[in-house]
Amino acid sequence: GALLYAGKVEDGITAETIARLRVRLDPLVTRRPSVSTAPKPNAKWVEPVVKVRILHRGGLTAERVRHPVFEDLVE
Repeated sequence: GALLYAGKVEDGITAETIARLRVRLDPLVTRRPSVSTAPKPNAKWVEPVVKVRILHRGGLTAERVRHPVFEDLVE
């Protein structure tokens, strides 16, 4: 199925997490988003191959996750 943009995660991310994500994501940078409804035209996009665990409170509201919190990379 198609990927959908469902929001961004701002909580739960530490400086160590950012460093780990950069190592994994920098080689995957692409010019085109993998979602049909890109929220920001100047965003940096990557190939959708890295999985992460996100906690959220309930279902989608207006196709966005509610209060998403980063938990960890799925190795």
